[in-house]
Parts: sequence; structure tokens; C-alpha cells
Amino acid sequence: MADENSTLVELLKYPVAIFSVLLALIIGKYALGITFGLVAEISTD
Repeated sequence: MADENSTLVELLKYPVAIFSVLLALIIGKYALGITFGLVAEISTD
């Protein structure tokens, strides 16, 4: 049983990390007004 749990944790580790980053980008877009697109520019203006 413990071996099955560790295998499941290993399988879910990377999809959960990717989902967390995607969720953070979505929150950043709407809460902070950060735009993400094909071309993004960071400048002092």
C-alpha cells in the first residue's frame, strides 16, 4: 500500500507543479494586470 502511494505521488508531482504555475499566471493576469502574450515588453516607460 505504501509503495502504491509513493508511486501515485511521483506521478502527480509534475502535473500539480505545472497546474500551480498556470494558476499563478492567471491570478497575476487578472489581479495584477500583467499581460502575457506572444510578445511582451518590459521597459522603464
